Amino acid sequence: MTTSQDQSRETGIRSVNVRGVAVSISNQRGALLLVVPASFHGRRITIKGKAADPMTWRVCVYATVFEHKRNGKTQYIAVSPRLLPGNYYLDAGGHHGFDEFTIDRAYVSQMQWTY
Repeated sequence: MTTSQDQSRETGIRSVNVRGVAVSISNQRGALLLVVPASFHGRRITIKGKAADPMTWRVCVYATVFEHKRNGKTQYIAVSPRLLPGNYYLDAGGHHGFDEFTIDRAYVSQMQWTY
């Protein structure tokens, strides 16, 4: 089976609840939920596919950090739904290192940046 970057047929598209946030995934795509410090509120995080990964090398998407309140606590979160499975890295414009992560089909990957 060959999977292309322009895969147009997704099945099983659904929202799952992770840390009180609805995140969209499908049978063919996963997602990223990134928890960051309050100083990132409103910033844009760049999510890029790794050059060595044939599935993601052309992917470049953005996620904006938003405030989310749950059970009396405030979290700062960026969500990137329905990413192709593969290897990626994050860029916050020099405000944090280039962290690498992997997206699996039908799964929400979670990362937490702390200082």
